[in-house]
This record gives sequence, structure tokens and C-alpha cells, in this order.
Amino acid sequence: MNKTLHRQCPVCGATEARLISSQHFLLPEKHPLPSSYDVVVCDVCTFAFADTPAPQETYDFYYTDFSKYEDDATSTGGGGTPSDWKRLEDTAELLASYVARDTSILDMGCANGGLLKAFQELGFGDLTGVDPSPACAAATARLGCKGVAGSLFAPPVPSGHYGLVILCHVLEHIRDLDQASQVLTDLVRPGGLLYIEVPDASRYEGYSSSPFQDFNVEHINHFSHAALENLFRQKGFVPVTEGVRDIGTDAGWTYPAIWNLFRLELGSEPSPWLQDPGLGEALVSYAHASETLLAEIDAKLLELAESQTPIIVWGVGQLTLKLLAQSLLSRCNIVAFTDGNPGHHGKIINRIKVIAPSELCDVPHPILIGTLLHHKEIGARIRNVLHLSNPIVTL
Repeated sequence: MNKTLHRQCPVCGATEARLISSQHFLLPEKHPLPSSYDVVVCDVCTFAFADTPAPQETYDFYYTDFSKYEDDATSTGGGGTPSDWKRLEDTAELLASYVARDTSILDMGCANGGLLKAFQELGFGDLTGVDPSPACAAATARLGCKGVAGSLFAPPVPSGHYGLVILCHVLEHIRDLDQASQVLTDLVRPGGLLYIEVPDASRYEGYSSSPFQDFNVEHINHFSHAALENLFRQKGFVPVTEGVRDIGTDAGWTYPAIWNLFRLELGSEPSPWLQDPGLGEALVSYAHASETLLAEIDAKLLELAESQTPIIVWGVGQLTLKLLAQSLLSRCNIVAFTDGNPGHHGKIINRIKVIAPSELCDVPHPILIGTLLHHKEIGARIRNVLHLSNPIVTL
């Protein structure tokens, strides 16, 4: 089924697209992003994206004031965990084979500067990181790099200066891709390189253990190599090479990624739209598999929903927000939310406050762990760190 779009195709500008899946979330109070959207695939260029009604300014505000990337213990991008550092080291080593050590390098969306630190250790010195979070920019500066707070759409750095510009797992968050790609054209010097790494939308199903893990409030673009080429060829970037990555995490699961390396050759002619007809079918299959996982979760929640046993939900990440809108969790008797990330403490979800785990000693009810990816670590923390005897329920 096709639909008329709120958001025209960010790559080719089409105004209609094929509906793949409708997504709903129950978000914390004052959360700025939309609580629902449709995932669609463009009929013209086969790009897949969220038909979100929110403008780019809303996403800019969210990533400035609601950043989850400031804490190395709960995020990626800073190299604060062994798997994250391995990922950043591998990226730096890959790119070091294409540029000289005196190349000016810019990491857009640098988080806490872990990738730039990896370049430092390889002997690079002209390193700049830009991030919408002032705390992330400051953390990058403490590494000895230039760390600057700012938006991709108004980067506080010189134009036409950089021999290598990097965006790792940034473009999936950006609504206005045409404007973003033009900014990148302005930042890269003629003949310079652009490295883009994003989740691999064609392999969501084979790697996801959580329903609709990649259809969340933040990931609003779903790329293939063809989509990246279509986007950047229009701005004068020509492909140098491309690849596929499987990125491990400390929790033991892996997520799929693709990367493209482009060279800026102004005056090059854009090619006709490249097609990836298999992407839409892969996303349909992923959506069906996710619906099956949701049904399995509902089977586990049925008794709690029918008995109205008071429960605590540990974890207010993407899965919990989705289950509160699209599963029997919405009918359960939740008396408290908790989360190990201090950035969530004090938020209000469905009129219930998110408390710190240290406050659970006075709340004796069963604890439902609202994640399929980190339940073992959370269970160990409940028993071995907090020494709580509450019954634990997993999904």
C-alpha cells in the first residue's frame, strides 16, 4: 500500500512511498520527538525511512538537550568499553590507510571523542570533533583534540578545510539529508574524503533479538549502499570503496553496519538512481519477525496483565517505550520505573516517575527487566550489587 508522505523522500524528493510498518511509542512527558510514524520505502529510489512529521529543528533540540551519549558507561562513541574501543580502533586503522598523518580530520557527531583518540594513537594530530552535546565536546577537548559543540547544519568549523570528514552512525538520525549532504560538501576540501557508516538495513532481521529494535524514535533513515551513493553522488562525491561490518558489543550481541568512502570531485555528473529492490522486502520480513517476537512477549506478560500484580519495570529504553504502546505491558500494574542511566532519573512516563535503582529497597514488588539485550547484566546487578530479593521477570 502506498501513502502520501509528510516527509518527502530525503534522497530523491518523491512524495509517495510504500508503507512497510506503523510504529508507536509511549514517550516520557515533555519528550520532543513524535510518538508514532510510518516506515516507508520510496518507489523511485528504493530508500527506506520514517515518515516523521517533526522538523529537523526538533531533532536538533532532542540531541542537544536529551543526549544519551555523554556517559561512556551507557553509550557508544567514547571508547569506554572494550567492544566500543575495538570498533573505533578498527575504523581509525581502516581510514589511516587512505590519508597521510598530517591530514585534517573532522568527526561530526564525535560523542566523547573515542574515534579521534584512536587516530591520535596512530600518530594523527590535526583532529576536530563536533557534537550537539556540550558535555561531549568538552570530553573530546580533554583528550587533546579540538572539541566543539554545534549542529551538523551550522558547524562552527572552517569550510573547505578537511581532508577527511567522518560520520559514524549519525545519518540514521538526520531528517534533512539533502541539507546535511550539502554541508558535508562544503566541509570537505576538493579531493578530500568522506567516510559514512550507518546500520545495515538489509540485515536487521538476521541480527535483531528485540522486536523493531531498529525502528525506534531516533533511527529515522534505513540505508543500503545504493541509498548512500544516490545521496552523495548528487553533491559531487564519487565512490572510492565500501564495505560491511559486524560490530560486537560487550553484552554479547552484534549489530550490522555498512560503510562507504567517497572522494569529493566537484563537477562530476550525478548518475541515475541506483536501485536496491531487495531492501523493501528485507524490511517487510523484519517487520513480520518483529510482530512474532511481540506476540511471544505478550504471552509472557499475559498473567501479569490479568492478575494486576504490582510490578517495577527496570529499563526505560526503546523496547519499553514500544511495549508500553504496542503490547500487554500497557495493561500491567506498573508502580515504578527504574533505569541504570542517571539521565533517565526523574522523567515521568505514563504519570509514573523513573527512580534510581538505589531507591528500590523500599519497593518489594517483582522486577520486570524491560530489555532483551542486557537482561543478564541487570539481573546480576539486582542480586549481586543491590542485593535485592525481589522476584525477577524477564522477557
